[in-house]
Amino acid sequence: MKDILDGVVITDAQSLLDVIRKVGFLPMFSSGMPGFSLDEHAPEGAWDGPINESPWGWKDQLVGSEECAYGKFFMNRVGFISREWFPKFANYRRDGYDYDSLLDDDMAYPGTETIYSMLEKNGATVSVEIRKALGLMGKEGGYRFEKLINWLQMHTYVIPSGNAYRQYKNGRTEDFGILMYDLAERVLGEDCVRGAYSEDPSDSKKDIIDYLMGIHPGYDVKKMEKLIK
Repeated sequence: MKDILDGVVITDAQSLLDVIRKVGFLPMFSSGMPGFSLDEHAPEGAWDGPINESPWGWKDQLVGSEECAYGKFFMNRVGFISREWFPKFANYRRDGYDYDSLLDDDMAYPGTETIYSMLEKNGATVSVEIRKALGLMGKEGGYRFEKLINWLQMHTYVIPSGNAYRQYKNGRTEDFGILMYDLAERVLGEDCVRGAYSEDPSDSKKDIIDYLMGIHPGYDVKKMEKLIK
C-alpha cells in the first residue's frame, strides 16, 4: 500500500494546509519516520529563501487558524494537527481532565497555573509578556518558561494563537514574529477542542494510531505511539 505522502511537495501555506487536512498530523521536522514531516516535503533550498516564502512563513500564516492547530505536540517538538483530528488528540492527551480538574487533583505541572489563569483572563498574549509577568527573563528564565509552555501545549490546554511583529522606527517590520499563546478552546472553539469528550481517552488514542498506520503503512507502530504519547 502506498504511503499517502509519497510524491507530495509543499510549496506554500495553502499546499501545507491542504496536506494537514489530508493527513491529520504533520510534524514540522524529522519525526524518526521517513517522509513524515513538513521539512521532508518542502522543495530543496526552501528554508534558505526569504522568510515569508519559506516554511517558516507558511507556518506563520497558519498559526491561529481555525483550520488546524500548530504547537509542540510531538515529543515537545512542533507540528500541525488538523481541525478534524484535534478533538480526539485533545481527549487523549487530557485523559479526561480539564485544566481546572487537574488543579483540583494536584496533577497540573507546578507553575503552569499562572500562565493558564493569565491567558484565561487576558486572552492571546505575546510570549515575552508572559515571561515578564512570571519573572522569567534571562537565560534561566527562558528555560523555565519553555518547560511550562511546552507542558501546556503537549497537554493541549494552550496553543500558539498568532505572531506579534516588532516594528522599527524606520517603518521596517521584523521578519521573525514572536509567538502569542491562548487557550486552545479560544483558538479553535470549545465545540472543536472538546468534541470527543464523550469518548474514553484510550479509544481516541486507538483511533489516532489506527488512522495513522492506515495512511502510513510502512511506519513502525511503536515509534508512532511514542511520537503521539
